Amino acid sequence: MFVKKILFLGLLLVFCLFFISCANKPNQPPTIQKVSGPSGFVNSSTQTFEWTGNDPDGEITGYEYLKNSGFWFETTSTEYTWTGVPEGPNEFKVKAKDNKGLYSEVITWTFDYVY
Repeated sequence: MFVKKILFLGLLLVFCLFFISCANKPNQPPTIQKVSGPSGFVNSSTQTFEWTGNDPDGEITGYEYLKNSGFWFETTSTEYTWTGVPEGPNEFKVKAKDNKGLYSEVITWTFDYVY
C-alpha cells in the first residue's frame, strides 16, 4: 500500500511539474516564408506574391503587407497581386500576426520594373 502511495505521489508531482512548465512557456512568434514572387528585373506592371505562415504555439490570425512605403494593410490571404507597379525599384513586404499579438519577421521581395 505504501509503494502505491509513493508511486501515485510521484506521478502527481511529474504531472504538476509538466503542467507548470507548459503553462509558463512564453509565446513564440509566428514564422513566414516566401512561396513565389518576382526578383531582379521584371517587364510587367502586375506582379503576384505568395507566402506561407506557421505559428508553433497558436494560430496565425492574419497578415500585413506593405508596398514600397506608406501604410501596412491587413489581409487574411497568403497571396497578393499588385497591379500598377511603378517603374523602377520596388519592395513588397509581408509579416504574419498570431492569436496572441506577436508578429513574425518581415519577408521582402525586391525587384525592378523596367517598361
